[in-house]
Amino acid sequence: MWSMLDLASIWTLLITMPVAVLSIMMMEIAVFLPYNIPSLPSSIVLTGPAFDLAAENTNKMYHGQINVSITYLYNKELMTCDGIAAQSVQRISEYFYRNTTAGTCYATVMSACVDQSGMASIAREFDWLLLNVVGARKSFLQDGVGSPTGIALAGTLQGYATAVLDILADFDWFHASIILEANTTDAPFYRDVGKLLYDSAREAPKFTVELFSLDTTSRQTIKMALDLAKERSRVFIFLCVGKTTVRLLNLAERFGLTNGEYVFVNLHSMQLESYGTTAQFQKNPFDNVSKNN
Repeated sequence: MWSMLDLASIWTLLITMPVAVLSIMMMEIAVFLPYNIPSLPSSIVLTGPAFDLAAENTNKMYHGQINVSITYLYNKELMTCDGIAAQSVQRISEYFYRNTTAGTCYATVMSACVDQSGMASIAREFDWLLLNVVGARKSFLQDGVGSPTGIALAGTLQGYATAVLDILADFDWFHASIILEANTTDAPFYRDVGKLLYDSAREAPKFTVELFSLDTTSRQTIKMALDLAKERSRVFIFLCVGKTTVRLLNLAERFGLTNGEYVFVNLHSMQLESYGTTAQFQKNPFDNVSKNN
């Protein structure tokens, strides 16, 4: 995350600084993220060190020209997104009127745990850069959040698709089958990445990629898709949540796809139960195959 923060900081400065820098440009980033919500990977207890490191690296790199400081705006007692959202606009407004100084460039970092329309309105009114730590978006520039200065920090859908293609190209895996989970609450992420990956592969030289969208609750449907896919390629890209991916790997073992001749790639946008966690893959997925699968 710190590299994105660094880029966002520099971008803001480039459009506000004169060509000849005669004094140090002061920049303050107000981080309005939850302090510690276990299910939220953007909590300050996890991301705070990254922000601090980003500021330290930027100040070293542009010593004498830029000075970036981080201010954390949080209430440890608020442990739900609803509670944080209820206070978000008031807290950032109070900070603006009580703590800002002339000559300093300001930005704020927010997550899904805020009044997003209210925060976007405040950023537009104050002319602040708005850094949004939410799920992946189509573009880094977020006109849709209501602020012309909104930038996404959680990556882009095209970025995920490009990353997968880069991996395939590095290993000369030019034939691949995309297995898309169609029956999940997180389907928009996988659906959108799957379409971008499929379209990008079709336009790239050498690649032959096929997309299989299936109901992963049906064992028979999965078997048919895996049987068809293995006839076309030896590389499987699972665009599924972690639990579904482990189940697919279990079934792949039963269907004779774990003899070392096949490759399985899985994609998650963040470490959450709704997507997938590392712990789900720490055990051999073939150790305890359910007889009902």
